[in-house]
Amino acid sequence: MVDTPNIRLPSRFFKVDWAVVRRFTPTALTAIRFLSPVYLVPPLLAGGLFLFMILASLAALTDWLDGYLARKWGVVTDRGAELDIYADKVLCGLLLGVGLASPDNWSHIVPTFVLCLYHGTVIVKRVAGETFFTSTRIAKIKMFFEMPSLIMVSTYMDAIGLEWVNELGMWFLFVTTGLACWSMLRYLYPEQIPDWPERLWPRKA
Repeated sequence: MVDTPNIRLPSRFFKVDWAVVRRFTPTALTAIRFLSPVYLVPPLLAGGLFLFMILASLAALTDWLDGYLARKWGVVTDRGAELDIYADKVLCGLLLGVGLASPDNWSHIVPTFVLCLYHGTVIVKRVAGETFFTSTRIAKIKMFFEMPSLIMVSTYMDAIGLEWVNELGMWFLFVTTGLACWSMLRYLYPEQIPDWPERLWPRKA
């Protein structure tokens, strides 16, 4: 009779501490936006517009996913919220810079100035002022329009016959600008400026 060797399953060798995974996954997703210049600039310089748009879109999705997972798993921290703010500014700053460097960039000047002013206000209020407050609903809606608009206007699609992408992005960009003004005033004057979407989209208790 031949002895059958004992075969150990891989699970016996590798034990996953899911508490650690849940704790650090939101931070890892935030780091993806921090490192956005590393993987977004090369394909853009090489003319890989579609690759750039796909990678930029995936990076933008982490802005929603990291916060969602942090709340779901109960690992929300002030430090994580601060890192999230900085990561957003890195990605937005990169996309704004790329948009300004594209041809016919005169139409981006006013929206870009307003968005830079908005992001600067948020940094001062939240970080320099050491005021960590919950984002308003209007700010969430603004971000919903901002990321797609910046991605669409940051690539010159006329070269491949998709100029409508830039045109749609410009419309989104002007909507974003209006929402940014509303959100900025809401942050500066919370008692005077209402956050109307809060009534239609109430926060969970």
